[in-house]
Amino acid sequence: MYGKIFLILTAVLSGLPVFCQKIDWETSGNVTKIASGSFGDVYKVECNKIQSHGAGDSLNAVSLSLFENRKAYKKEKSRFLTVEYFLRMYPFATEYSVDYRETLKPFASLGIGFTNSIKTPTTYQDLNLFVSGVLYYEPWTVYAGWGIQNIGKMDQRKKFPAAAPLAFFYQTSVFYAPVHMIFCYDRKEDVLSFYLNGIPQNTICLKGVRENKKFGSVSLVWQAGNRKRKKKEEKEIKIFELSEAKVHFHNEPRKITPGFINPPGKNAKHYDSNFEQALSLLYSPENDWKRGFELLKKVAEQGHAPAIYELARCYYRGIGCSPDTEKTMECLEKASELCITEAASMRLVVAGLLPLTPELDKRYVRGAFNTRNDGDLLWCNSLDRKQIIVVKNNSAVFARSLDAILNFVSAQQKPLIQKLLKEVADSGDPLAMSLYALSVWNKAGERDAYYEKAFAQKEPSAIRYFVLSKKRKFESLDLERQLSFAKHYPIEFAGSPDSGNREKILRELHFDMVMKKNPKAAVAYSEALLRPYWMQNKKAKESAEQSMALAAEQLPVAQVLYVLRYLDGMYGTASKAQHFLSLLKKSHGEQRIVKELDALFLEKVSPGKQYSLWKQLEQEGSVPALYYLGEYADRQADKNAAAAYRRKFLGKDRICDNFASRNIFESNKGQFFGGCIELP
Repeated sequence: MYGKIFLILTAVLSGLPVFCQKIDWETSGNVTKIASGSFGDVYKVECNKIQSHGAGDSLNAVSLSLFENRKAYKKEKSRFLTVEYFLRMYPFATEYSVDYRETLKPFASLGIGFTNSIKTPTTYQDLNLFVSGVLYYEPWTVYAGWGIQNIGKMDQRKKFPAAAPLAFFYQTSVFYAPVHMIFCYDRKEDVLSFYLNGIPQNTICLKGVRENKKFGSVSLVWQAGNRKRKKKEEKEIKIFELSEAKVHFHNEPRKITPGFINPPGKNAKHYDSNFEQALSLLYSPENDWKRGFELLKKVAEQGHAPAIYELARCYYRGIGCSPDTEKTMECLEKASELCITEAASMRLVVAGLLPLTPELDKRYVRGAFNTRNDGDLLWCNSLDRKQIIVVKNNSAVFARSLDAILNFVSAQQKPLIQKLLKEVADSGDPLAMSLYALSVWNKAGERDAYYEKAFAQKEPSAIRYFVLSKKRKFESLDLERQLSFAKHYPIEFAGSPDSGNREKILRELHFDMVMKKNPKAAVAYSEALLRPYWMQNKKAKESAEQSMALAAEQLPVAQVLYVLRYLDGMYGTASKAQHFLSLLKKSHGEQRIVKELDALFLEKVSPGKQYSLWKQLEQEGSVPALYYLGEYADRQADKNAAAAYRRKFLGKDRICDNFASRNIFESNKGQFFGGCIELP
């Protein structure tokens, strides 16, 4: 049962453990070890509806005994006990015996049971203390008794604030990332503390809850109810990967540092291990895009769904490769088929699926709108408990969550939501500013003040508000704001009604373009022909180019769009793009967007010779400049400079910020949970 045991001789005052042992887990009940993973063993478990079990029922758990024998148990006098291990909630399981789709089902929570005995428990009555909801989103509940006789009817039951909700797991790649779990027991204070990736989750005072201030064994118990399928009740099955546990006994508090760390490798050839290494190479501070991309590509070729999804992100933004929309969509299609629901949502963004018709929804979306993404994920699960989950380090997600909640709360609760949204807006988030302005629509002064703040940061809906309300003329806007409005709201930009029917919209725009000679309608018609992605063909691209070229003779924003489409490889010729770029340089040459387009055009026709241009643009705050300076540094074999530029690029690029899993590698952004607020 025990792995290698070793002693660490050190001064007690150093704060390091005075004794440490590595221990393997034992299974009980309907838990079986089914495979070896990248850092631990893979287990299949039948989840427990705790309240439905009697005292003598078999305990479905993995457990470890903290002591080799009773003598060691009695001899141990250290003040602190710390246990740490790595857990992957969703190992990529196509090679295992359970249907992969089943492993993606959400489960209520992971609980931790404790006993006073050194024997690992086999029944529920063996547990002396049970902490519910240690991982996932259910509230923490402590069940305790001197030998739990009936978990559903215990005399002592304490509730604590909710912790570690699915805010932490809202991105697909995080689902597949190993989580570093730690709990520490202070015998002197009788306090039990839990940490997730080094971040404190909860602290529980056990005074008066239990008599014995020693733990003999620890158990991990997956909690869930049964579900009915086709009038037949089925037990929920969970697959998870678990490393061996490290048990530390020490007399001084141990410093636990927040941050994502990779688990110790057990099987370096396992594709999950290679996937983790690829993510680290792509998104960690010491990144190496080329190596990371090549490794990710190899893992994706093995059918690894999360790797296929990550590969799509790389192709989308040119991380370790050249941007390629076709390959992006191909990878997203594969990942969607393998149940990566965020891939389906990303397909909508990349494809520009506007407007959405029932036929397209049925054929292409594949459940993307049935998944709970970022803000939706949070409010759907918080309102049921009359709580608001507070999101840290991601103000846009928190703002979207609060905006969604506003549509469902009572009149009594609405002021609290607005207050929270205002706080996010006041923290400087442009999306929150616009959402708050919308929430106080009837207060014209406050509404305009917040829209003004969002407009200053070029937030699209704020630009739309000022243009449609005629408080600002479109022609008076700078090119970047004009482009934002035309790209996000092409139908309104053209001055046409949005019927929601693609064919009807195209007919109306074409009529306005040809009969009314409306250049804005030509821009909107050109963009509409390219949406969605899968409706693009040679004829559509030719018509789109002709329409945009027609508009570009009159509108600077059309000139920008033509050059962008040429740079994207969508349509156009170098000579026409250069012609429209020269017009832009004459009329708006001082604006940064024109300088960026010029540098991008030169980079395409004469690659690797625009270093001085990009250095100048870096001083002006250009995000593309960071990308290309990273490329130049990489060519010069300056790995440190390349990694630094790429890190900055990932941190500032809006698209990468939305779709990259880099957050799990940042100590200050690895955890989004900021507690819960009770609704009145």
